[in-house]
Amino acid sequence: MHSVVVAFLIGLDRSGASPQSHSPLTHLPGHGLDSLLPARLDSDIYRADGAPSCPLDYRQLKGLFGWFRPTLFVGSTGDRFGSLIYYANNVTVQIGKPAFDGGLMRKMKAQFREWDQAEKLGVRATYVFRLLELFMFYYNATKVYLLEEHSTKLTHTHIQLYNPDYQGNAHLDQRLWKSTRRLLVPARGDEARPLAYYVGNWKSGRFDLRNARLLALATGAIMMTDVGAGGSALLPAGVVDLGHARDDAHAAEVHIAHAPYPLGRTAPSRGAATVVFSGKYVGMDLG
Repeated sequence: MHSVVVAFLIGLDRSGASPQSHSPLTHLPGHGLDSLLPARLDSDIYRADGAPSCPLDYRQLKGLFGWFRPTLFVGSTGDRFGSLIYYANNVTVQIGKPAFDGGLMRKMKAQFREWDQAEKLGVRATYVFRLLELFMFYYNATKVYLLEEHSTKLTHTHIQLYNPDYQGNAHLDQRLWKSTRRLLVPARGDEARPLAYYVGNWKSGRFDLRNARLLALATGAIMMTDVGAGGSALLPAGVVDLGHARDDAHAAEVHIAHAPYPLGRTAPSRGAATVVFSGKYVGMDLG
């Protein structure tokens, strides 16, 4: 089975200029996931066309979570180990269990109950209440969708808020574990956001971006396993060296990395967002 995948990977275009050096890619594949990947790969990265669509756009998501975590607007690192993680050009908002999000989800649910029972709300509270209502309905619908359509039990969620004109590098998410799945859904208005996938060797604890091969450029809602998201190897060591040397006998493991708005592509000047649902695979697919 390895030989089929190896032949496919060797035939892929190289990424060109190294994303690591902040150079634009020489080009990106124009194709998406349909009819592209061999059988070994299309179960690790595939379209989730039936996934519920996010009803909120970047501005609304930022406004919603900014109500509960005001530091979102000023870029403070005060919540680095709570619900917010700040990077140079994007923010991660974590929701789920208190140990994961610093109590944010619990706070959101309590606020929803308070507003739902209130006789009258101010203009600002009314606006945020409507956003919260839409988001919680969407969150719960996606939780059901994951279980019923993908046999995946939701464990935690995070929202990536990309600053205007964001550009990203390919990376692996090593926080994932075996049999974990991840659903990436673009925010409303960002359905065409490019998500690039690369395959490369994992050398000395680093992904070899310079010799990486371009796998696909995907849009829309995408399901990934821990292999597709980078948590575990696609091929073991000693199978194929994707670099110029082709020293297969001493080749490192092959992994898949991904990059939202890869170098050469930028997020809109208004900003962008992706809602990411992570879960544990609990059985055979029902579909």
